[in-house]
Amino acid sequence: MEGAGGQFIYVIPKYNITIGFAAGSDFAPYDQLVTSYIVQFAEDNAPEWDQIPEDQLIRVGESFLYDVNASDASGVAYSINNTANFNITPEGIITNSSSLSADDYHLEIRAYNTFNNNNTVIINIRVESISSSNAIPGFDSNMIYLMIFCSTAILIIRRKKIFRKFL
Repeated sequence: MEGAGGQFIYVIPKYNITIGFAAGSDFAPYDQLVTSYIVQFAEDNAPEWDQIPEDQLIRVGESFLYDVNASDASGVAYSINNTANFNITPEGIITNSSSLSADDYHLEIRAYNTFNNNNTVIINIRVESISSSNAIPGFDSNMIYLMIFCSTAILIIRRKKIFRKFL
């Protein structure tokens, strides 16, 4: 059965409730005034994130470790869509299962309960490359070498021009 928002509703235990009225002799006999109802409770709520998972940033070569948690009265299980690069434990701990190269990884994390109601979030995991130099932050070492070379070449050319004037 499908409930509000497209979530599945599964019926769990039934409870019998008997309602009756005691009356005097002018009314119908007691057994005719007794009515039984069956009350059923349905679980139609998806798990709720304790804290909504957020995008993450790591560097190449670092291990990825991220803990996600959701709550639900009937218990919570987790799944992810990118099992080639990541693992998730029953407790919601996500780790990388392979060495991650510099890239953006989109990870769909799903928390679901025993009734298959789920709450899904997508996060981006950015893996940045490690700078190969200990140079000025934000500048590539090759760019610095190129600037030094060009400056030196300009100085040499200027000196030659100045030296020619004196000859």
